[in-house]
Amino acid sequence: MRKWFDCPRTWVPRAGAIAAAIALAILATGCARRADWADVRDVTPEFLADRAAAEPAVAADARGSVALTWTTSNPPGVDAWVAISRDGGASFSAPARINARAGAVRSDAENRPMAWLGDGRVLLAWSEARRDGSGAVDLLVRTSDDDGASFSAPVVINDDLDDRRDVFHGRAAITALHDGALFAAWCDDRERGRATDGATALFSASSGDGGRTWSDNRPITVRAHDGSRPAISVDETGGVTIAYRTATGGTAIAESHDGGTNFRADIAVDGERTDRVLDDSLTGTANPHIVAWGGAMLAAVEARPRADTTRRVIAIRSVVDDARAPWVFLGADADQAWLAPAGPAALVVWREGGAARGRVRVVRVTRP
Repeated sequence: MRKWFDCPRTWVPRAGAIAAAIALAILATGCARRADWADVRDVTPEFLADRAAAEPAVAADARGSVALTWTTSNPPGVDAWVAISRDGGASFSAPARINARAGAVRSDAENRPMAWLGDGRVLLAWSEARRDGSGAVDLLVRTSDDDGASFSAPVVINDDLDDRRDVFHGRAAITALHDGALFAAWCDDRERGRATDGATALFSASSGDGGRTWSDNRPITVRAHDGSRPAISVDETGGVTIAYRTATGGTAIAESHDGGTNFRADIAVDGERTDRVLDDSLTGTANPHIVAWGGAMLAAVEARPRADTTRRVIAIRSVVDDARAPWVFLGADADQAWLAPAGPAALVVWREGGAARGRVRVVRVTRP
């Protein structure tokens, strides 16, 4: 296990003893004070330490189960992988390929394979090229009822398999409703004739049997940004809210008060609060993520520190109301960040080294 350091905390990668000693000396002399809000430890599985990989994502539940997903690119194409942890990310199972057809995955940073976990159930979702040569890309899932020990055969969520156009389905978000049913929302361009330039539709579906079968697909909006994944929230009354980027660059939400069956018209959202969270000490911010973390929020964003704009890092901080902790900087030449709460901890994953030398890194964040 590698240790992380303060002021600002910066990851020290695998290196020889001399290089590590030099790095630690530089860090020690550059520290003005210790950032006391977080203890950050590297929990990257050994099988990922030196493997070319990209587009990582992570999901966890309150029991300590974690699903780590990522992609690799090799002939004949892109494959998606998963590894399961049952101890909060301290150790992981051997990786298993998600897609049944080798090389068929279609992914990017906003369409990376992802997982959902809850009560011993695991669901994996990804996009895959259709077999018929039409150019269509379908949204698929596999499910597990035994905490990831075994998975079902792949199931397609989108219900337009008779459409032979090169239609895209992906960038999915999945969560559980109050009655235990699964709910999915995703980008879908089957209604491209109704969408304006640069926009796509959002569709949804639900599953009452753990993801083995899915309902008819329902349109939500045709104003979504073509390259962004939506986010889903379920409140204490069972209401469902979907947040998404609009084609014009803003943020909007769609609300349902009947368990995700019908959604109200789009509501624009003021982005000022998010700007306040991200606008200090950083430049070139991109791809923010925010999750609930105990009584606070944990924010992560790809950025360059203003003190050294040659570095590309993942910056994380805790936010309570308007109180913002100091930034902690992770990685070098880092992008494709993702984070998830994991009980009292949070897990942050990203790609290290850029497209040419990409490696997946995983850290566990706890309060000291």
